[in-house]
Amino acid sequence: GYMLNKILRIVLYSIFIMFLFFILTACDKSINIDINKNDGNSIGNLLNYGLFCYDEENLYFNELKGGESVLYRSNYDLSNKEMIKKGIFYYLNITKDQIFYVDENKRVYSMNKEGENEKLLFNDDVTFLYTYKNKLYLLSYNYNNSCMFQLLSMNYDGSGIKVLSDESEKILKFWIYDDKIYSMIAKDREGYKLMESDLDGENNVELYCTKSEYFGLLINQNKMYYIRDGGAIEVIEMENGNFKILKNDGILSIEQFININDNFITFPGDNLNLYVYNINTLETKSLGLKCSDLSFRENGKYGENVGCYLLDDFLYYYKNGFMFMKKIN
Repeated sequence: GYMLNKILRIVLYSIFIMFLFFILTACDKSINIDINKNDGNSIGNLLNYGLFCYDEENLYFNELKGGESVLYRSNYDLSNKEMIKKGIFYYLNITKDQIFYVDENKRVYSMNKEGENEKLLFNDDVTFLYTYKNKLYLLSYNYNNSCMFQLLSMNYDGSGIKVLSDESEKILKFWIYDDKIYSMIAKDREGYKLMESDLDGENNVELYCTKSEYFGLLINQNKMYYIRDGGAIEVIEMENGNFKILKNDGILSIEQFININDNFITFPGDNLNLYVYNINTLETKSLGLKCSDLSFRENGKYGENVGCYLLDDFLYYYKNGFMFMKKIN
């Protein structure tokens, strides 16, 4: 009897442990995402108005609640969603303990990750914001009454403002990779030029002159990938200038929904369907989504099609003002 009871206790204990393991595993909705992140957001996500960003533990994103925009925090799989602050938050950048963003009046603010200690950092019109190595880089219109767009840098507290772009040139957008700034400059009647400079705006070099504007740009393993107006994905080997067209059909010249990371390029294609191009396999496939359906809109409060967002091999997108996700591979 004693031995039988002992065996029975061991069996019941084993069943309990297995049951507990099953429950914990079933409740674990975490996604294994490989994050190599040193800065506030990806350039590709920011080119889609930056309503979405992430740190090593959570997502931070805008979503509509009762027709009003709210900033939320959640797990990578969108579970455990919690409200941080009401408002619309463009060009989200997140560091170890701060969130930087542009509000609906195009002003730059900072706050902590709980939505507290909000501070106004820059009061002129800003249309792009990026954090890189403890500096804010931004595209601003009419700074010091210049009546034109300028590339500026500043400290995280808003001090130390420096103009990095040539005041005589019309800068449209910029990207930062490997401690270099790449700027798209409009040239009167001559198309566009791509400039490279140091982070302080010095040592400007004209890399390429082109008839078409670049929508997205990625520097990866000494290759420059970009999507140009007119509908083509192209790559240039930066050491020797060798040029190759990777895809030149079925790409619509709509800047929203063009996103790019180390593995994928998303773009709007035929019939406004959303496609993805794999940089490694050179394959294109449909994501089963229609760009015209992907909007930050609820009851007409906000109407813009803000685009889509990439984190590793996951796509995040809006439908009727709510965030959804799907695996690309």
